[in-house]
Amino acid sequence: MTIVKLFGEVDTTKSLTELEGKDWGEPGLDSYLLQTCYNLRYKPLKYFEIEELRLMVDQDVGLQYLLPIALEKLEADPLVRGKQFKGDLLCSVLCADPKFYRRNPHLRQRVERVVAAALAAKNLLPAQELRLFEEEFDDAMEAFAGED
Repeated sequence: MTIVKLFGEVDTTKSLTELEGKDWGEPGLDSYLLQTCYNLRYKPLKYFEIEELRLMVDQDVGLQYLLPIALEKLEADPLVRGKQFKGDLLCSVLCADPKFYRRNPHLRQRVERVVAAALAAKNLLPAQELRLFEEEFDDAMEAFAGED
């Protein structure tokens, strides 16, 4: 399986460590987040689950490889959920490093299309999920809009 990266195709049977040619070694701290990010660097991209994409994008790790995959998931379902709430992957994508979007305006445009689809779909959420989504989404949109 391959995905179209920024300028070409990426072999999704490879891990971030293989694609970037950088082995981070062992994490220096004993934290769940750090251990998880280090471990995910060895996982082939095609096996990333929504929550794993959300976590890594949240940490701005491997954006050039993972953000296009996240966008494919979001284009299929703009409110796709990791482990936090409906739309949590979208909120992570919106909060990704602003410099990344400045260097990749075509991905920013894709995000904007996903946002429009999410706004159209959000009213189908139950009231409690809608409130949580709107709180997080509003903050994420501020981050995304503030990067201009």
